[in-house]
Amino acid sequence: MAMSLAQDAARYTALALELDAWPRVMTTAASCISINQLITLFEENLKHRLDIMYQPIQKLTKHENELLPRNITIADSFPGGIEQVKALTADLEASIALGSFQFDKLTDHLDLVMEFRGRTEPPMVIEQLLKMAWKGK
Repeated sequence: MAMSLAQDAARYTALALELDAWPRVMTTAASCISINQLITLFEENLKHRLDIMYQPIQKLTKHENELLPRNITIADSFPGGIEQVKALTADLEASIALGSFQFDKLTDHLDLVMEFRGRTEPPMVIEQLLKMAWKGK
């Protein structure tokens, strides 16, 4: 899974305006880690183990997924209600599980972080973000 802070992605996109041509795919991923690595980082920063529930991809692709309580409370904000929220979260979860966000595995792309290395401050990596977000918790 790839992660970038929005401000970092915006900064690199602004730098990309200087390029003579844009390839079909450009990335600004500051961190590329697996879901299990992300869970480990969460647990290290929170200083306790998390109760993790994995959902089978087959259930996700059929939109038979379980929803988090917060997803249920916001369902009324969507025109399609709970079914739309279920479909949106299932599609996102399935795409993550199937590797859609594994930017480190891309072969034909321009990595803007590498392209502009030394011209701007490096992007914030997930480890920094979690320490900042959960400092003292």
